[in-house]
Amino acid sequence: MVDVAGRIALVNRATEDLLGYRRDELLGRPYTVLVSARPEDAAVDLLTASVDALPSPVATRTVEVVAQRKDGAAVPVEVSLSALETGSRPLVVAAVRDVRLRKRLEQERHALLAREQAARVEAEAAVQLRDAFLATVTHDLRQPLATIQARAQLIDELAAELETHPTVDQIRHWAHGIARTSGTMAMVLQELLDVSRLQIGQPLSLVRRSVDLGDLIRRVVGEHTPRDQARIRVCIPAEPVVGVWDENRLERVVHNLVSNALKYSPHGGPVQLSLRRAGEQAVLEVRDDGIGIPPGDVEHVFDWFHRGANVAGVASGVGLGLAGVRQIVEQHGGHIGVTSQEGRGSTFSVRLPIWHT
Repeated sequence: MVDVAGRIALVNRATEDLLGYRRDELLGRPYTVLVSARPEDAAVDLLTASVDALPSPVATRTVEVVAQRKDGAAVPVEVSLSALETGSRPLVVAAVRDVRLRKRLEQERHALLAREQAARVEAEAAVQLRDAFLATVTHDLRQPLATIQARAQLIDELAAELETHPTVDQIRHWAHGIARTSGTMAMVLQELLDVSRLQIGQPLSLVRRSVDLGDLIRRVVGEHTPRDQARIRVCIPAEPVVGVWDENRLERVVHNLVSNALKYSPHGGPVQLSLRRAGEQAVLEVRDDGIGIPPGDVEHVFDWFHRGANVAGVASGVGLGLAGVRQIVEQHGGHIGVTSQEGRGSTFSVRLPIWHT
């Protein structure tokens, strides 16, 4: 209880336990000794309300304030004020409740709601990303599929026109184009499967065998069109660079790097491939003089679904290729890095440990 002068007139045992004071330390002292003086606790002014300020002897006012323990610790409390008529000495009764548990539960509830909101936003963003991803993949697969269908139709029409005298070179050329394009589609599908495995924490399944990396590079370059081959300059040492690797996946690595170098050099500049052996490592570098990578994108270029800010309108893609390349290289125990300058081209460097059988 507090008198109209703001002095403490009565303290019960619960107050002693809550605030750490003995009863004789509080009686007759200003109530402010128990209240935090922080500006945000301006509601403590209600504690000084006189009996006349209360509408009636049974009316109450409830306010939340921060109480100050004797040891200096702050305790959030709820104070219900009511008038008590005691003849010539009116008092204000302050029923103080410890609300620390309620406050903690409220904070946990707010945190839970915030997490739910963040999860909802993340889920919506994931749906949007999925839709954009599927749309781009559909576009990227539809184009080579249309090429396959067109070339197959040409072969059929040519055979029908020439009957038993087809032009073998033409047929072989178109058939080679069908094989190359279908291989590109198969590579995209394999990248999708790898993404699915990696997203659920499964490592890539590597089929290791002895591989001549120089021969692999020549084969990948040979699968490109004659026009693209004319732009590619290859430097391979006379001494074979042989290691125990997954041939199909390394073929994807080389194919992605070479294709990107060609794709992001819209003005037809040269693409340079160099292979060398450095101790027990094979080092492959792919360099182009294309559009390069903006500074803010360099550190994210190997992230899933990330594409540079300057590629819009230059080439399509979904941001899987380089992310898949990094996974393949790292699961071989290797490392891939890039140096680039926007507008001046990029150089991708792959280092693979040469493991022997």
